[in-house]
Amino acid sequence: MEDKSLPFTPEFYVKRQEEGLIAEKIVKGQQKGEIIESVVEFDGDGAPGIGKTWFLRGLETQYALQKNPGLPKPSITAFVDLRTVNQEPLIFQELAYRINLQLPEDKKISDLSGLSGDKAVQVLVNQFDTLSEKHLLVLLFDNLTCIDEETGGWFEARVVQPLVRTNKVLFVFSGDSWRRWKTSEVRHKVKSVKLSAFDEKQTREQLEKLYRVISDQEMEAVFYFTGGLPFANREIIRLLRKNAGQVDKIFAESVYKNVIEQKFLAGIPEALKPILKLTATLRKFDPNSLKHFSVALLGPEYYKEESRYFYIDAIRDMQETRLVRFSSADGLYILHPAVRKILDRNLQVREPDEFKKGHSEAAEFYRERLEKCPRNGINDLFELMFHQAQILGVQGGSQDKLVHVFADSLKALGRHPDTQWELPDMTLKLIEKVDKDSELLIETLDPAVAEKLKMIARRGLQKKADFLFR
Repeated sequence: MEDKSLPFTPEFYVKRQEEGLIAEKIVKGQQKGEIIESVVEFDGDGAPGIGKTWFLRGLETQYALQKNPGLPKPSITAFVDLRTVNQEPLIFQELAYRINLQLPEDKKISDLSGLSGDKAVQVLVNQFDTLSEKHLLVLLFDNLTCIDEETGGWFEARVVQPLVRTNKVLFVFSGDSWRRWKTSEVRHKVKSVKLSAFDEKQTREQLEKLYRVISDQEMEAVFYFTGGLPFANREIIRLLRKNAGQVDKIFAESVYKNVIEQKFLAGIPEALKPILKLTATLRKFDPNSLKHFSVALLGPEYYKEESRYFYIDAIRDMQETRLVRFSSADGLYILHPAVRKILDRNLQVREPDEFKKGHSEAAEFYRERLEKCPRNGINDLFELMFHQAQILGVQGGSQDKLVHVFADSLKALGRHPDTQWELPDMTLKLIEKVDKDSELLIETLDPAVAEKLKMIARRGLQKKADFLFR
């Protein structure tokens, strides 16, 4: 794949909202002389190409000593990639090397190459402690989840813990999941943050830095097919221009080959790929729903009656890819939202009949669930709205009919004997979904249709147990 590992280039860097947390800690550290919650870990949420390395490189550049020499306690940075520098002595040497690049000759950290591991630890920690009297140390470690458990435990106990005690060093980590910090002293200093994909403004800024001039049509197409994933933004604009700006099957197939296959599906067992790709149609799933859709969309051979735990195992295997995770908010499993959008929207152009079939099956599934399991009706209704909107998008039909489906379904839920004691809670759930489901109400529905759904939901809050309609 072309341009697969673009080296960090400051002029192409796009700032992210998560930088505000680091800026706040550094400012307070410079003003007060100490840092609270001095360990910050950024989780890329398992999405390849979300830009964890560039994010840390941007922090390294922004807070290097040369950038802020006039401050009372200027920051100084060190960046270490734990994917490549993952042995005890090498980690120390890399830290010292990165710090020394910013210091004058008489202030440099001692050469650690001839020291044993324990001795090197002690010398480095002592020198960092001395250095922190005049500088705010910002230590950046990329790919934390790449080091093994033994090395991670040693690193925490011998480097992180003693420096955390000083309240003068800021650790910033990135990884594909949270680390299980073992010592309570470190755990109490940890702030965990999900690293988000780009929004439309950031996506445009990225594209304009790469290509200077971006048309509105290009911007709309790129953001639709990438969900704001930085790597995908870069690749898809390249492929779109290569195809003369045409969003057609040729373009979709090139995106599938260069982005989906080589970035998202690389290394995933062949037997797992059909099920993983199937989850891109669904916003959430569990073993039972995964089995239902696998049989319906992939074939009867996926019934797997002989293996009771087949789909539990499949979900576990998908979790190991870090593309799938359990959502505590939904109580179900989800494919990473940006990855899901890329896969599903690519299928919409590449195989429109398969796209329609998948969303039609999902719409029918949730329509039946509304009748059989009305107590979960609000969640299922919003999924029904989402899948119906996808079908209408392919068919070119008006979304106005969704308003009637929404209102009629709420009426039916309000009259169902199984929900009478649940109506107040269901109404509050309705308002919560209206406030939080931006993918449906902002990205998917026409503004006028979305406003009509919100109006119906607000009336539901006012009427509480009467639940919208008499």
